[in-house]
Amino acid sequence: MINKKIERYLENHYQQYLGKQHKMKVTHVVDRGHYYQFHLWKDDALVIGETVWKNDLMRKID
Repeated sequence: MINKKIERYLENHYQQYLGKQHKMKVTHVVDRGHYYQFHLWKDDALVIGETVWKNDLMRKID
């Protein structure tokens, strides 16, 4: 469930600030208190250790 919220937030973020649409998949989500840490598949590349603040995530999605 949280994976989909993070993916949606990142897709909106990339579209708004970079004007690009990427295929994204979030894996290995870890709750670190005030933020989530995760691995991000963006197109065919894996980025390890990405983070998103919970405040940003809840404000943009809700």
